[in-house]
Amino acid sequence: MSCRSCRRCDRLILILILILILILILILIL
Repeated sequence: MSCRSCRRCDRLILILILILILILILILIL
């Protein structure tokens, strides 16, 4: 496992979490 791949995975995970949160907020608003 290289640091580069780890950083990429972390970024992807963060982006996915942000998207999920946005979707949840939209559902709650609607």
